[in-house]
Amino acid sequence: MTLSKKRDISKSDQSDKVVKAKKAKVAGPPKNIAKSDGAKNDDKTEKKLSKDTAATRKDRKMTRKMQKPNYELSKETLKQWEKLRRNKNKMTKAEKVDLVDELMKTVKKQDKKLVDLMYAHDTSRVLQSCLKQGNEEQRQSIYDELKSEIVNMSKNRYSKNMVWKFLKYGSSKQRDEIIHAFAGLVPKLIRKPGPASVIEFAYNIYANKEQRNFLVQQLYGNTFNVTKSNDSSTLEDVFKEQPEKKSMILGNFKQCLTPLVDKEVITHTIVHRVFNEFFTFCDEEQLRSEAIELLRDSVIHLMHTRDGAHVAMQCLWHGTAKDRKVIVRTMKEFIRKLCQEEYGHLALLAAFDSVDDTVFMNKALIASIVKMIPEIINNKYARKVLLYLISPRNKSHFLPETVTFLSQGDRNKHSKKPMETRHKELTAIISPGLVSYLKDNISTLARDKSLFMLVEAAINHCSTDVSELISALIELLSVPFEAGVTDGNGKLHLVEDAAGHLLVKRLISHKPDDNTSVSFAKSLLETVASENISSWCSCNRGSQVLLSLIQCPIEEVASKSAKMLKKNLKLLKKNKKVKSTELLIEKLSK
Repeated sequence: MTLSKKRDISKSDQSDKVVKAKKAKVAGPPKNIAKSDGAKNDDKTEKKLSKDTAATRKDRKMTRKMQKPNYELSKETLKQWEKLRRNKNKMTKAEKVDLVDELMKTVKKQDKKLVDLMYAHDTSRVLQSCLKQGNEEQRQSIYDELKSEIVNMSKNRYSKNMVWKFLKYGSSKQRDEIIHAFAGLVPKLIRKPGPASVIEFAYNIYANKEQRNFLVQQLYGNTFNVTKSNDSSTLEDVFKEQPEKKSMILGNFKQCLTPLVDKEVITHTIVHRVFNEFFTFCDEEQLRSEAIELLRDSVIHLMHTRDGAHVAMQCLWHGTAKDRKVIVRTMKEFIRKLCQEEYGHLALLAAFDSVDDTVFMNKALIASIVKMIPEIINNKYARKVLLYLISPRNKSHFLPETVTFLSQGDRNKHSKKPMETRHKELTAIISPGLVSYLKDNISTLARDKSLFMLVEAAINHCSTDVSELISALIELLSVPFEAGVTDGNGKLHLVEDAAGHLLVKRLISHKPDDNTSVSFAKSLLETVASENISSWCSCNRGSQVLLSLIQCPIEEVASKSAKMLKKNLKLLKKNKKVKSTELLIEKLSK
C-alpha cells in the first residue's frame, strides 16, 4: 500500500469519527437511561412556572389596558353597546335611538371625542352600531365630528368599516363629500388594500355617474387633468377639443396604468374600467403593444367583469402571436370558470376568432372543454361557447350586438389565417367529442328547451359524421304514437313535446350545404313507417311537423311526403278537428 493511499484512509477514518460525534451531540442522552428524581422535580417546577406565567400574563395584559387613556370610556361604552347588540331585535326604534343617545352622552361626559374610539377594534364597532341603529340626526352628528378623518379612517384596518357604514347609511350629500375627500389621492390609495376596498365599495355600489367619473379620471394621469376644460369632461371630449394632445395624454395615461398591473390591485373593477378606456381610445400601435405586453400575464384577473372582458378581447385582437399564447395559457387553469361566466366566455370567443394556431388552441383550451361538457352544458354561457365552436356568429344563437362587437377584431394585424379556415379547423376539433355526448344523451337533450338548439346546430354544422346522432334521434320518432300518452318515464312522444317538435321541424326545414351531407328529412322518411308518421296528425304539434315535411326545401322530400300523406288522407280527416291537421288537409288538396 502506498503512502498516499494510507493518508487517504486515515483522513476518511477521522471524518467518520467527527460525523459520529456530531450525531451523538444532536441525539442527546440514550432513551433507556431513567430520569433522576431531581430531574422529575425540575419538570414539575417548570410546569408550575408556566401556570404562574400565564396568570402574570393576564395581569400584565390588564395593566396595559388600564394604562390606555380611553380605558374607562371603552369599558363603559362596551357595556351599553352590549345591550344594544343583544336586544336589537326586541327593542323598538325609539328605544334604540335613546340607547344611542346614552352612548353619545357617555363620550361627552368624559370630555372625549369620537375620534378617540375610532381606531380600536372594539370601540369602532360601537360607533358602527350607533350609525346603523340611530336616526338621521344622530348619524349627521357622528358624521360631522368624523368627516375630517375620512381618508385616515380608510387607511386603518378597523375604522375603514366606519367609512363603509357612512356610505351605506349616510345621505347622498355625505356620500358625495366622502367620495370627493379622495380628490388627488386615488392613484396612491388604490394600491393599498384598506383604502382600495373603500374606493371600490363606493365606486361599485353607491357612486352615481358623475362620482364614478370623478374617481376614474384621477387615474388618467396629470396631463389629462391639466388639459380638460371642466370636471365633466371625458377622454372623448378632450380628444375632440384638443386632438393634437391625444398622443401626450395617452402616453402619460399608460405610465399611470403600469403600477395597477399588480395582482392585488388589478382585481378592482375601477381598474378594469380604466384599462378598457385606454384600449378603446388608443390607436397608436406602439403604445398599445407596450400596454398589452405589460398586461398579458395579468389579464386573466380582469375577465370576470364587462370592462375587464373587453380589455382581454382587445389584448387578444391586437397582441402578437406570443402575447396571445401567454394569455391563452393563463386561461387554461380557469377554463371551467371562464366558460360559465357572463363576460368571461366572450374572451374565449375572441380567442377562437384570432389565434391562428388551432393545434395549440386544442391542447390549451378545447380538449379541456370537451372533457367538461357533462358539467358545463346546462350553463347558458357555456352553451354559447360550444355553439360558437360549431356555428360561429350565427345570429339565431348570438345577439346582433355580440356579433358586431366580435367583428371589431376581424381586421387585426397579427391574424394571418382566413377566419373561415380557422373556424372550420376548430369545428373539426370539437365535433367528435360533442356529437358523441349528444348521441348518448339524445332523449334528454331533445326534450330540453335550452339544449335542443345544440342538437340542431350539431346535426346541421358539425364536420364529423353525424349519421349516428341522426339515427338516435329518429329512433325516438319511430316509437308508435298516440296523442297524450306518456312512456314509462312520464315523457310524451317527441313530436308532441314542446321542445322536441321544434327540433324536428327545424331539422326538416334545413337544407344541407352540399349533396354529401346527410339529410335528416330524407333519413326520417326512409326509416320511420308511413303509418307512424301519418298518425302524428292526431295532435297539433305533430301536424305542424307534417306541414314542415310537405314544405321542406328539399323537393324530393316535399313531394314524397305529400304522396305519403295523401295515401293516408282518411286518417287525416278523422283528426280534422285538430287545427293544424285542418290546415294540412287544405295544403294537400291544392
